[in-house]
Amino acid sequence: MYRNIFDTHAHYDDEKFDEDRDTFLASLPSKGVINVINCGCDLSSSLKSIEFSEKYGYFYSAVGVHPSNICESSYDELEKIKALYPHPKCVAVGEIGLEYHYDFVPKDKQLDIFERQLALANELDLPVIVHDRE
Repeated sequence: MYRNIFDTHAHYDDEKFDEDRDTFLASLPSKGVINVINCGCDLSSSLKSIEFSEKYGYFYSAVGVHPSNICESSYDELEKIKALYPHPKCVAVGEIGLEYHYDFVPKDKQLDIFERQLALANELDLPVIVHDRE
C-alpha cells in the first residue's frame, strides 16, 4: 500500500462523486492519503471545497475561478470568493489560469480574471494552482 500521499489538485466536488462522496472521502486516509487540496473552479465549487475542509481534517481548499467557468457573473463571484480566503484551511488561489485550447471564453476576459486573481494571491501571500493549456 502507498503511504503519505498528498493530492495537491483534486476536484472531489465534481458530480461524479455525488453518489458515494462521503464514504469515498472518509476512506482516503486508510488508503495512504494524508492530505488533499481540493480546487474550486467557481463560487459554488469553492464553497463546497471549504465545506469539505471543515468536515475532513486532512482536507484543504484552493478557491478561485477556472478559465473555462468565466462568465458575465464572474466579477461578482470573484468578490464573493475573496471572502473565503481568510478561512484557516484555504491554502491557495486556484484553480485559475488560461484556457486557449477550447474557445469557450474570450482571451481578454480570461486574462483579466487571471491577472486579478494573481494580484489577489500576491496581496494575500498565497500560492496559486494554475491551469494552463496552450
